[in-house]
Amino acid sequence: GYQAIHNPWWQHLPFKLSKGEILKVVLDTPITAMLNWRQWLVPDSSDGTQALLGSNYAWGDFSSPESVEPSQEARDYLIMRLNTNTTLKADVIDHKAGIRPTPTQRFPFVGPHKQLSNIYCFNGFGSKGCHTIPYYSQLLADHLIDQSPLPNEITQWL
Repeated sequence: GYQAIHNPWWQHLPFKLSKGEILKVVLDTPITAMLNWRQWLVPDSSDGTQALLGSNYAWGDFSSPESVEPSQEARDYLIMRLNTNTTLKADVIDHKAGIRPTPTQRFPFVGPHKQLSNIYCFNGFGSKGCHTIPYYSQLLADHLIDQSPLPNEITQWL
């Protein structure tokens, strides 16, 4: 995660940290699949009546614990986006915030350290991790098992 900025082996990686917030909601109408309209809504219960609604971006200094607390502004924004883009109504039952390890480049950091070949990095997936981690996991597994080469765009900064 974003704490790599404090790790002596990885602190040189070009991260731009971003705060994101998600809401756990109870829906008035069940959903059975993910909805995506710049934000997303993902079922989070077997009957589809609970879901996770996310996310937003906030760029800035996240050095204090208060800076990573959930905000009313983000909560209002996410509910507004749900209301604007769907006919669903939702009651918020939980609200969480976290910091994303967003790379300044468009690619994550995957592979061995340049000087320490027995130390590997698998980081920098940001908000797209849920879509891209399976692909990059397979690339890394193939590299570790079969010594398959890793693409330069994911190893160049290591």
